[in-house]
Amino acid sequence: MNTFDSSITTISLALEAHNHAKRFRQLHRDPAKAKAVYLNTLAVCAVKTYLERSGFDPDVAQGASWQPTQQMLMDSADLWVPVYGRVECRPVLPEQTEMLVPPEVWDGRLCFVAVQLDATLRTATLLGFVNKVDTQ
Repeated sequence: MNTFDSSITTISLALEAHNHAKRFRQLHRDPAKAKAVYLNTLAVCAVKTYLERSGFDPDVAQGASWQPTQQMLMDSADLWVPVYGRVECRPVLPEQTEMLVPPEVWDGRLCFVAVQLDATLRTATLLGFVNKVDTQ
């Protein structure tokens, strides 16, 4: 796994990130889906913040993870980075030792970023990334 610049890999999850996550969560009746959408949204927001601090201009609105109808159809946590492509931002909970990547997002991604959320969901740490995934 590749790593990030350690000086900016821990990201505070702002109220705005939680507001987006709550808004998306409320659109889903299934509790498991609602939780997944919430965590995916926080992971996307963390990577977005990291990329902005690194001089990139990511566009969350272009991602399937920001489209409620796409959220229902797939487990995606993608973030569009103009000129470069789509980055998959996978949430990792504190007790998890592996990043889980559903098969529906294996293709069409520049890379897959492991984003560890702390137990309070107040901070996220970008653990690293891989360029290709061919197993969950």
